[in-house]
Amino acid sequence: MAHRESDVRKTLEELKQRAQQTYVQPLWLAAIHVALGEQDQALDRLQTAFDDRSAGLVYLKVDPDFDALCGDSRFAGLLHRIQF
Repeated sequence: MAHRESDVRKTLEELKQRAQQTYVQPLWLAAIHVALGEQDQALDRLQTAFDDRSAGLVYLKVDPDFDALCGDSRFAGLLHRIQF
């Protein structure tokens, strides 16, 4: 994301608009929010992924895209609910 925050935000907005018409993987949105330092929004999207039973959650504990959330108790709670 180095020096490309405006591009990342544009992509995020495009995905959000697309999500109004078709399914967009919440994990993608969560990863973008993490990259932007938006932990609350990332955790909201991860909760949506959990509610949707997203298969990608099986990698959540080891995916480096989500390392920034490791110290958050909500993230730990989500991992517990996933039964990691």
